[in-house]
Amino acid sequence: MPNAKKQEYYRKNKEARITYQRAYYAKNKHIIVRKREVRDFLEPEEREAMREYNKRYYEANKERIKEQRKRKRESTIHSRSVVKGDGVA
Repeated sequence: MPNAKKQEYYRKNKEARITYQRAYYAKNKHIIVRKREVRDFLEPEEREAMREYNKRYYEANKERIKEQRKRKRESTIHSRSVVKGDGVA
């Protein structure tokens, strides 16, 4: 059973969390990328296993993923046009 209090907290603080995550990634991107390069070099089998898993997952959930991407793209386009004031609604 989902905890309503937790869900409300995360819903209320979503923008702050996303802002923090973007700033953290921008600040540490080079470290994250370098660790991934080293891991991929030292353990190519693990990387290949991860790629296979991702491929199977995408194939199994392709329609749902495409629908989510479409909704996100539409909401971003809509929010940008509202901010710019093109009058597109």
